[in-house]
Amino acid sequence: MESFDRVKEWIEGGKQVGKSDYFNEENERYLLSIGVQKWDNEYKLYLFKANETKMNDLDYYDIEGVIRVTSFENLVNLISVLSPFKFAELAPIKGQKIFNPALD
Repeated sequence: MESFDRVKEWIEGGKQVGKSDYFNEENERYLLSIGVQKWDNEYKLYLFKANETKMNDLDYYDIEGVIRVTSFENLVNLISVLSPFKFAELAPIKGQKIFNPALD
């Protein structure tokens, strides 16, 4: 089974998957965390992006929020447009979750 299919199975099974890592954009370094979970028959995509040099301010971030999507294809497309991560790189979140899908 390919990684893409495995990630899809995890999501369809209700597991939260995601990834957090640093990446470079326009000569700046950012932390990006994304999380995905199927909740109440829709997909929730959580995004958090913050410039590394400004993260000392706990209230600072560039982007933070949840996008609700009803189509799996739209979810995959959004991830490819909004993040440098590939869908197949997402993995189940163990321990503390990236976001709470009940609160958004």
